[in-house]
Amino acid sequence: MIRRENEKEPTQSSESILEKEFVDSILESAKEELRIEGTLSPTLFLRLESGKRVTLPVSLHESDEDRQFYLATLAKSFAGIGQPVEEAVFLVTGWYVESEESKDNRRIVPSRHPKRQEVLSLVGRNTDRTSCTLVIQPFRRNQKREILFENLVAAEYAVSTGKATEAVWFLDPLFPKRTRLF
Repeated sequence: MIRRENEKEPTQSSESILEKEFVDSILESAKEELRIEGTLSPTLFLRLESGKRVTLPVSLHESDEDRQFYLATLAKSFAGIGQPVEEAVFLVTGWYVESEESKDNRRIVPSRHPKRQEVLSLVGRNTDRTSCTLVIQPFRRNQKREILFENLVAAEYAVSTGKATEAVWFLDPLFPKRTRLF
């Protein structure tokens, strides 16, 4: 991810990475990278039990099982050195379809849906799923392939209820034996 010239990423902090200030800084950097590069690498932001922050580029695997295995292996690696993951935020581009639009075409995957929108998504949670974050930033490309950002579709920061709590299932393998089931 591109960082502004004078911007440093904190390497240790007891402050939550699920809060608006941190998530919005990620969003702004991601938007800048997307404008400049035209693409964005999926990135995982972690806060470990010690407060140490880790930023990792992520390779998205083909199947859900492969993604879950990758995240579970990552969790075991950090736990193995005595630094279990306390919080995680995942940044990725993808497709979004408004729930009203998808009701008529439930069998169509978002990437093929006629009313899909390209989005930047940030989804995050803490160990026991009592604090979750969800930000969905739609964008489109004009005829010159320039990125144009639209209004946020979702912006929930460090909440215990709402859309954010439904969206964090992807990160569950990072929190083995510590995930609270709903």
